[in-house]
Amino acid sequence: MATKEQAARGALAGTRVVDLTRYASGPVCTQTLGDMGAEVIKVEPLTGDPSRWNPPVVEDWGGYFPYFNRNKKSLALDMTRKEGQQVLTRLVKWGDLLVENFRPGVMDRLGFSYEKVKAINPRLIVVSVSGFGQTGPYAQRAAFDYVCQAMGGVMSLTGDPDGPPMLSGGILTDMIGGLYATIGALAALQGRERTGRGQVVEASLYEGVLITITNSLSRYARGMTPKRGKLPIAPVGTFLTSDDVYMFIMAHDNSHFPHVARLIGRPELLTDPEYKDRAARNRHVDELNKMLADWVRAHTIAEVGKAMDEGGVPYGRVQDMEDILNCPHLKEREAIVRLDHGKERALPLLAPHPRLRGTPSTVRSVAPHLGEHTYQVCHDILGYTDDEVQEMRKQKVIK
Repeated sequence: MATKEQAARGALAGTRVVDLTRYASGPVCTQTLGDMGAEVIKVEPLTGDPSRWNPPVVEDWGGYFPYFNRNKKSLALDMTRKEGQQVLTRLVKWGDLLVENFRPGVMDRLGFSYEKVKAINPRLIVVSVSGFGQTGPYAQRAAFDYVCQAMGGVMSLTGDPDGPPMLSGGILTDMIGGLYATIGALAALQGRERTGRGQVVEASLYEGVLITITNSLSRYARGMTPKRGKLPIAPVGTFLTSDDVYMFIMAHDNSHFPHVARLIGRPELLTDPEYKDRAARNRHVDELNKMLADWVRAHTIAEVGKAMDEGGVPYGRVQDMEDILNCPHLKEREAIVRLDHGKERALPLLAPHPRLRGTPSTVRSVAPHLGEHTYQVCHDILGYTDDEVQEMRKQKVIK
């Protein structure tokens, strides 16, 4: 946890965020803003952000909910009712940023189109994250991360060359879309310093993930057909050591290949026109990868790592979750923090990233319980009286 002094130096200290997001893409945006010092009020339906209930569930912190919702206050509010919309109107007046990841049109149906919120607060920046953007033939489609991995070309490039397309292992398009939304929010805040006005920031999962396939797109545009699960450069790939550990090695560059050629006992390749540069070596992908695979298989991971370090060759162990949590590099950099969440002790979370040395991002609070700050938000921030808060609870407008 950060000290009060550290928290006061957050780059976005004093910035107010109305967070209407759920699941992953929107919450990673608002959490990042919160890490940077912004005050974030997470507005949830009375039943909570659906990701609270993704298994495994401990209390009301299910699945990945604790990983995308720290540094936030939770207000449980029924936005479909008139009284709830009045609460949201006060939040619109209060906020600098409003972030939502509903399907396009939902905000309009709730009575909070951009034109209407702009009339309430001309300085408000509205950040919209969606699967396919606010316009276009796919705009109204429902979307999750994996759908956009499929449509965004990622699956077509992932998996065995002779097998079906496969998902990447991580939450890819949600994270990219959410982080693009964060970039847009920061740019809009800077723009407002000059213009005095808010604006709409739009990010989509589908368009955002396209940045990850640009290497394949560039090859396709120049007449090469990308092949699933097979890189057109060598020697590059996943190799198994003698102690049965998988490593990924990239020795295709002209600055790295000479070292590897000598390691594998083939220095003559360095003067052979068929292997002298990257373009030539790319015509012998299978052959070069087999040479390196045989050498790696005869050595331990420690031996391979030492040899690659000596030549400055990029490499890494294929790590699973246990490896990551025990990685000495991550431990020394305190990249993973362990925080208690009620009955769940020492839950490993990612430390704020990127690192700002002058105005450090901090973890000031863990993800909130549903409605944990409803009274505080309504009474202390929005100015409702005790009687009004009590009546809204009674009428099930808030929880």
